[in-house]
Amino acid sequence: MSEKKIINILIVDNEPENILAVENLFENSDLNIVKAASGEKAVDLMLEQDFALVFLNAVMQKTEGFDTAKSMRRSERTRHIPIILLIPAGIEKEFTLKDYRSGVVDYLYKPIDPVVLKSKVNVFIELYTQKELLNKQTAMLLRKDEELRELRGQLEELKRKLEEHSFYDSLTQLPNRRRFKEFLNLEWRRCIRTGGVVSLVMIEIDFFKQFIDHYGRQAGDDCLRKVAEALADSAKRVPDFVVHYSGGNFAVVLPETNNDAGVFVAERVRENIELLNIPHWQSPAANHVTISLGIASIVPSTDSSPSDLIDAANTFLDEAKKWGGNQVRTLEPLI
Repeated sequence: MSEKKIINILIVDNEPENILAVENLFENSDLNIVKAASGEKAVDLMLEQDFALVFLNAVMQKTEGFDTAKSMRRSERTRHIPIILLIPAGIEKEFTLKDYRSGVVDYLYKPIDPVVLKSKVNVFIELYTQKELLNKQTAMLLRKDEELRELRGQLEELKRKLEEHSFYDSLTQLPNRRRFKEFLNLEWRRCIRTGGVVSLVMIEIDFFKQFIDHYGRQAGDDCLRKVAEALADSAKRVPDFVVHYSGGNFAVVLPETNNDAGVFVAERVRENIELLNIPHWQSPAANHVTISLGIASIVPSTDSSPSDLIDAANTFLDEAKKWGGNQVRTLEPLI
């Protein structure tokens, strides 16, 4: 449980008997009475402590009440503290008008009526309490807002990492189909600007379903990892882009590579997979894992699209599979 905050009331008067009279009215309350014998001392105290209310004598030996009130209003810290002016009998009209203009919010006549005094104090204490509660709630909301901003920042970072992660296949550690399409679109636009050529190799592990049915899913995952590593090693140039397309399917984007050079790369890829010598006794193509490859090449233009290149490479891949697998197929290049 939090400690109850002390509520301070400041009495500013150079006549001790006046201070004592007000102080005695609140001796049994939870209020803390602070005394000042001059306006200068009062302002100093208000800069050091928080006050719910100030009682200010209208007439003191050196400084009139409205001058002190004006001094209080010059500071941002003290300008909103309510001031009740204590007015000697017989001069209330003169000081009432003057001190309202200087920032006084209320006044009491001397001799002070205890009932009126307590009533006014209760009103201002309630206002002070509500203000403090509002300040606490505002501070709490500001903290919550800051926490939300931090949380939003963390979520944005997490989203960025997830999006980055979503471009890669967790099994093979290769870029995935989503990243493949993004890369090919970028390469396509670049070639339109430069007039360059791009080749695409579509790859499928021969009879991969039969491999999994016979050797099991774990063996299938191990096979995919080994094939992926061999493909990445085979496409040695920096711009070459190897992806795990889906299941037992892969793709290699070969920027600035014509069809003849693309066929050379594809044959090297095929041979490297054979060199892995992964047993596959259920394959009609060989007693080890092999791949089929289809390659297409094109000079991108505004009249064509990446899907044209993908469709052509897939057509050639289907031809390779149709003729028994473990081979590279291509037709006349599209350039």
